[in-house]
Amino acid sequence: EEAPAGPPNLLTVVVKRCEDVMAADRGGTSDPYCAVTCMDFAFKTRVLPKRTTAHWQEAFDMPIAMSDDSMGATLTLTVYDKDLLFDDHLGEVSVPLSTLANTAAPLSVARDLLRKGGQSASGTLGRIVFSAHWRHDPDVAAQVAGHARVRARGGVRVDMASDSEEDDAEGGGGAGGG
Repeated sequence: EEAPAGPPNLLTVVVKRCEDVMAADRGGTSDPYCAVTCMDFAFKTRVLPKRTTAHWQEAFDMPIAMSDDSMGATLTLTVYDKDLLFDDHLGEVSVPLSTLANTAAPLSVARDLLRKGGQSASGTLGRIVFSAHWRHDPDVAAQVAGHARVRARGGVRVDMASDSEEDDAEGGGGAGGG
């Protein structure tokens, strides 16, 4: 099947797993989840209790047009330990979107987790494995154009999550932010 013509306008990130994260709870485990942020989009994986290695395989779609604006942006994946009062930061990874610009197929990435702000840890904080794919999708071209206009006017964040919530309610599952 031939790829649709046009500039990339849909970034799909699949959070696959984290490995050997810090044990932040009693009993030598954590309750990890991963927060994915890019530009004004934010998603979270589900919390997987009592473990230091978590397998999510959760996909998130972000309608982001490839532009000068987005080339300077960063994709950040942060792993937290879920707690009752406040969640513990276990580690993070940031990837410039410009490194994803010319990938014809999904790019699989495995990186060591870093401290807040990208500082290296004296010991290992664990690893995160994810894939990213920026491609053209004619169905989101109008969505992306409208989103770019709102951002240019300094308007309110466009909430793209409502579509995926409807899909989830209808049993469509798919790439929702949960």
